[in-house]
Amino acid sequence: MTRPSRLKLPLLAAALIAIILGSHSLLAQENKESGSEPAGTKAAKVEAEPTVITGEFELVDPTGKLVRSEDFRGRYLLVFLGYTFCPDICPTDLQVMTEALELMGDKAEKIQPIFITIDPARDTPKVMGAYISHFHPRLIGLTGNAKQVDDATRAYGAKFYKVFAPPMQDDGDSGGDSTDEDYLINHSAATYLIGPDGQYIGHFSQGSEAQGMADQLSQIIP
Repeated sequence: MTRPSRLKLPLLAAALIAIILGSHSLLAQENKESGSEPAGTKAAKVEAEPTVITGEFELVDPTGKLVRSEDFRGRYLLVFLGYTFCPDICPTDLQVMTEALELMGDKAEKIQPIFITIDPARDTPKVMGAYISHFHPRLIGLTGNAKQVDDATRAYGAKFYKVFAPPMQDDGDSGGDSTDEDYLINHSAATYLIGPDGQYIGHFSQGSEAQGMADQLSQIIP
């Protein structure tokens, strides 16, 4: 499975990188305080989440079809929330998910992998369709309007916020100020496991390894 090359982002000032690094540290601290393991942890472990997670959503797939969480009753769901412009965490965790499912063999057929965007303004159905093609062949990418995505993120207790590029100085060659699309999104990162009855089972923290995830899933899924 070939990992996708990094998507081309708008040119961001060096100050933005410093802000991003600092804000990622803040979310890592929040995860630690809420009982989640910090980014970089290698042991894969299904953990309980203190926040009430319903796992419900009503979103749109890459073909424009409306998809609801109840459509997947009877199957396990492995769900990751992120965005296609993410430079590191999202492609890494989706690749780990892909490798874990491949390691599980036939048992993985009981699991439906899902990627839900937190950036509906840029992640259109077409963009999502192109992006998920780099990962597991059964991975479904879901987007929607702002309300649909907000409802889905709340259902998973996800935290995120935009970090915009500072205005660029116009020296005659730079092209002027940054645009409204010059942003990254700092977000919590976890891979959620939902049972066939639609109930939340637990999650894998960011930094989990594929083999450990596969082993844990194989123990849970009959």
